[in-house]
Amino acid sequence: MAKISPFAPKRFPRLPKIAGLRLGAAACGIKHNMRSDLMVAVLDPGARVAGLFTRSATAGPTVRWCRDAMVGGMVRAIVVNSGNANVFTGRAGARDVAATARAAARVLDCAPGDVMVSATGVIGERLPISKLTAALPGLLAEAKAGAWQAAAEAIGTTDTFPKGAGRAARIGGVPVRIAGIAKGSGMIAPDMATMLAYLFTDAKIPAPVLRALLKEACQASFNAITVDGDTSTSDTVLLVATGAGSPHRRITRAGDPALGDFRVKLNAVMTDLARQVVGDGEGLSKFITITVTGAASDRAAKAIAMSVAKTVAATARDFRCRRNEVFIASTGVIGEPLPDARLIGALGALKRDLAPESWPAAARAIMTTDTFPKGATRQAEIGGRTVTLNGIAKGSGMIAPDMATMLAFVFTDAKIPAQTLQALLVPAADLSFNSITVDGDTSTSDTLMLFATGQAKHRRVAGAKDPALRGFRAALEDLLRDLAQQVVRDGEGAQKFVTIEITGAASRRAARRIGLAIGNSPLVKTAIAGADANWGRIVMAVGKSGEKADRDRLAIRIGGVEVARQGLVVPGYDETPVARHMTGREIEISVDVGVGRGRATVWTCDLTHGYISINADYRS
Repeated sequence: MAKISPFAPKRFPRLPKIAGLRLGAAACGIKHNMRSDLMVAVLDPGARVAGLFTRSATAGPTVRWCRDAMVGGMVRAIVVNSGNANVFTGRAGARDVAATARAAARVLDCAPGDVMVSATGVIGERLPISKLTAALPGLLAEAKAGAWQAAAEAIGTTDTFPKGAGRAARIGGVPVRIAGIAKGSGMIAPDMATMLAYLFTDAKIPAPVLRALLKEACQASFNAITVDGDTSTSDTVLLVATGAGSPHRRITRAGDPALGDFRVKLNAVMTDLARQVVGDGEGLSKFITITVTGAASDRAAKAIAMSVAKTVAATARDFRCRRNEVFIASTGVIGEPLPDARLIGALGALKRDLAPESWPAAARAIMTTDTFPKGATRQAEIGGRTVTLNGIAKGSGMIAPDMATMLAFVFTDAKIPAQTLQALLVPAADLSFNSITVDGDTSTSDTLMLFATGQAKHRRVAGAKDPALRGFRAALEDLLRDLAQQVVRDGEGAQKFVTIEITGAASRRAARRIGLAIGNSPLVKTAIAGADANWGRIVMAVGKSGEKADRDRLAIRIGGVEVARQGLVVPGYDETPVARHMTGREIEISVDVGVGRGRATVWTCDLTHGYISINADYRS
């Protein structure tokens, strides 16, 4: 078992019993270590429920079941298994959810639609449904009030401690209780909920009002946390009102002033649980709170502006040009004043030492955490005349570009107008720098510039669509792709270069977004670093991209080996060749999402401890 988080509470909180609620937990054999893996919450007739769920395009069958069952707002039981997410298991997965609900409904003499079902754990493996349904009758019968800790322990996976929180509140002066449990440690970047959370109150509140209260509280709690940027396929948060507490005034709308204290306490419980989830983040050693209350001070803004202005003025003076002909770029530590006096003082000597062959020196001068200087060259023809393109770039970390990445400067001796240069650069950047990622972070200084000296003698260019530029355009795209891939290969701490090919998307833009979702996923990248052929994480990343994907037509290849097709693991799948491929330096992942003809290629690298070491010590 993993080492307990340094942020774990000393003991599980003493939570109040909620009238009309009984809880139970058991080990039914889903987890191999025989830890508890099945939790039930049994509600008296009349309980109402509201829920929020993942927006992942590859949401699991438990989420789809609950969304449908939620329509009536009634609930008699919640059944949760851990150790197996029951996701990406095809129609069998949906049948297993229905079988779970029917088994609970038979014991409680209610409709299957009154049973909410959740699952969390490994993706892509069939749920051992017979073990679950065999354990349910006894567990439902033995459920008892106040068994909070056992319930919280049963829903955990990589969690290092059970999570619970409770508060006392008042509605119109009448005391009511709120208590809840949650699980979550990794794959935390919620979109409407995070992992699994179940909250209960003995107040009598109708389902539409519960939903409004839940949505509001979720925005300030579960939707305000992140551990690794990844969204689970099974994220669920449910709020249940048993109505079995002390009678209070009738509630018909979320804006009722009588709910003021209840709203505050519900927010407090959910914030408490959300913070516990972050405090149990996989491998964490520090808890970070970020508060943003406006921009930097006027003084700081003025200092930055003055530094840039002085540098531009000095450069224009020394090189005898207009100020609007000087372009400035910076890279390095953020938040520290630029020693512009040193920079300006060095301009004179720099001008004297200029040389046309100083490409290596120029590439080295713009490096920060780079481990090697990056350059590329190509030649092309315009109207039968040869022109040259040379480029340098820097980049190793903070790579998730949006029009460029870090710093890249490309030069050609062709004579091409600025408007045409821009028209050529934008699509070439989309196919290169905008298709790479190292860590998902976008620098505040990302710059890509294309310069044409006009010294080559060739026919006049009519515009970006001029057929004479066909070869130039291809050379430019190839050069930018070369530089962009060098940036990825120099990713901070990188040991593996990863090519991700996406097909079957709704559009090229959608394909790229899906590819970047996979390439930015810390869980995918760490699996690659560890040579773990965990294709379930790829499914997760596709789902969190926000783009359309057909779960039942999804196909995955790793290293050319077919892993999944038609939404299921391929029959007789042998992981051996895939695992062997994952140990190499060059990793290839192909995903077809089955909704259209859009395709794109994205490049990324693995995520190793080297990345942590470099960035933990960056300023030192």
